[in-house]
Amino acid sequence: MAKRINSDYYNDKGMDKEKEKRIREFSGHFTDEIRAMLVEKRISLGLSREDVASMLGCQRTTVFQWETGKVSYCRPQYVLVLRTYLQGKLDKLLIAAILRAARTSKRIDFSFIENYPFDLNE
Repeated sequence: MAKRINSDYYNDKGMDKEKEKRIREFSGHFTDEIRAMLVEKRISLGLSREDVASMLGCQRTTVFQWETGKVSYCRPQYVLVLRTYLQGKLDKLLIAAILRAARTSKRIDFSFIENYPFDLNE
């Protein structure tokens, strides 16, 4: 079954400045706002918790704990990729991977994450 992508999430207005600032400042501590952004992003892209966990190299239960407040912090190795994911910088790559998986009836290939040029200064 093809994944549905919420096109309303993508608009020309971009992200508001305060939200951008809070994402840039994300250091691994999950506020209610960051948790809500994680859920919104995942759902808008049509991803399951298992998909996000595969992308990040963690367990599905870890993503569940982040989203539901069962834990307050994430491990340092996830901070940069979560920040990049929330900023929307991976969206085009994620959408392409989702569409490829839908066409081929295979699992989503997240291998592009390994070679993504994460900017440590953001």
